[in-house]
Amino acid sequence: MTKGNKLKTMINYFIVMRSVNANLFEINQAKSRINVAKKAGSYKQKQKGNRMWNPFCLS
Repeated sequence: MTKGNKLKTMINYFIVMRSVNANLFEINQAKSRINVAKKAGSYKQKQKGNRMWNPFCLS
């Protein structure tokens, strides 16, 4: 692996990791909102087909 390829690989790795970390942050925020809503008693999951539908989920 040449020096230029190694640098490109590292840059790509950091771009991907930044994206993954941002997605994990959003997931944790959604989980936090769900837990707060559950404690407040205003959280209700709705059935949508065979899956549970979560109105607080971001994706």
